[in-house]
Amino acid sequence: MLAEQLSSSGVCIPYASIVAAARARVEGVEVWVEAQQTAWTDPQELHDLLHIAFNSSDPAVAGAGLMLMPPELPDDEALALLQTALERHSTSRPLFARLDARVPHAAGEPDPYLPALRLWQLGPLPVFAQLSPDGAAGLLEKALTAGDRRSVQLLWNGMPAVQAVSPARLAELLQAAAAAAGDLHSLRLLARLPAFHEVQSAELAAAMLPAVKAGHELCVWALQDSRAAAQLAAGDCEVLLELLTAALHADQPGMVPVLLRKSAGRINLKRLMVLLQAALQHCPAGFNHLYQLPAAASIQAKELGQLLRWAGRWFRHGILYEVLNWHRAWSRVSAEDKLVGLLQLALQQGAACHLFCTNPCASAVDEELAMLLLHFAVVTEQRSNLEALLLLPAAAKLSPAQAAAASGPAAATSRGNVAASNGCAKPAAAEGSLGAAEISHSLTQPLQNLSLSMDAAAAISADSLLQLLQAAAKRAVRLSAGASGETPADFSALGSVQSSKTSYSRQLQQWPAQVC
Repeated sequence: MLAEQLSSSGVCIPYASIVAAARARVEGVEVWVEAQQTAWTDPQELHDLLHIAFNSSDPAVAGAGLMLMPPELPDDEALALLQTALERHSTSRPLFARLDARVPHAAGEPDPYLPALRLWQLGPLPVFAQLSPDGAAGLLEKALTAGDRRSVQLLWNGMPAVQAVSPARLAELLQAAAAAAGDLHSLRLLARLPAFHEVQSAELAAAMLPAVKAGHELCVWALQDSRAAAQLAAGDCEVLLELLTAALHADQPGMVPVLLRKSAGRINLKRLMVLLQAALQHCPAGFNHLYQLPAAASIQAKELGQLLRWAGRWFRHGILYEVLNWHRAWSRVSAEDKLVGLLQLALQQGAACHLFCTNPCASAVDEELAMLLLHFAVVTEQRSNLEALLLLPAAAKLSPAQAAAASGPAAATSRGNVAASNGCAKPAAAEGSLGAAEISHSLTQPLQNLSLSMDAAAAISADSLLQLLQAAAKRAVRLSAGASGETPADFSALGSVQSSKTSYSRQLQQWPAQVC
């Protein structure tokens, strides 16, 4: 005590003298070291030193700074030091215990010292027992957004005001928990609040949506235990349809039975067809879940034909025929609708599709579907099937721009669906289009990989043929072909196509037995 008073009065003992006294075994000489460390004539200088110490990444330095803390510390300095301590030293409990005594409870707002992912350190602070319901909800939302489940549990235990959170505020917390990597534990805590059963149906649906898209089935299951979920199941089906559509677009087939477990009977045929279309396009594995709904019993031949045509857009016939073939209305499906499906299925499996392309019912294939099928044949290098597809009536109607699109945006769609159906896809052609003049000067072997017969090539215009062949031709031409010194191949075959349009006639063969 005397050494501290003397040091504060300006007495300074040189360090060399203290060391010499220690070497001479002078008892108690160490008090001068501590006394001179704590002797500060300017309080602001000490505060600055504390900030330097607490900002150090070394806990030992922060601990040494804690020893320098004066008995009286301004409120703003204590609050700033507490924030620094939380940010830099998340495991040093003594820092928080000492600093908490300096933080005025009147400040009451914990936000200034809540760095993300460190919220669990604030549990012992008594200020949390005095928070309002909105303040408690704000802290919980921070913890939920940060994905820190331990923080949620500790804040839940330390904030009595959380029991009085309003239903609207709770809906926001539920949404944050559902979106935070499927935080089922936090959702179950929130479901114990009195306001959980007072949340509105629309708010509950908004909370479900992130979990539905992310495939957090248990989280959706937990949210369905509220009274609002029961109202949702018994009320307007549009909200349920929106959730189911979101699950299908996100390719979450397991979410479909979870959402329908209390509402399966409320989906009518019109809504079911909308969902089946979304399943065929985005979530093939969800098709069977939807097809087992009670409304599926009302499906007739017209709806079956519509499903076949939808499947033709996204190469999904493989999953359809396993189901629809056994439907009681299958025999009444039109031959045109069946042909669309069988043609695509044969092409997808690499089987010959000539009989389908030359059947009178082939007129049911429109230009959009013909373009997709032609592109599929090009990128999978099915020469014989490409020749057959060029005989489709719709193929003769393709403009050069439509033919070019067969190797453009449609490429990504068909490639993705081929990969989804077959597990792999052939290398795709480069994007873009080439004019006839550019093809004549640049391509080296456009007919080598896909050498079409003259009869098949004559079925469409020369310009359309050139555009279709670019997908295969670009695969054969490397960017370095111009520098290799190779001479472009002879284009006599293409010239023959352009100069001579021989008529193609073939006796229609008997309709395949599969259609009947």
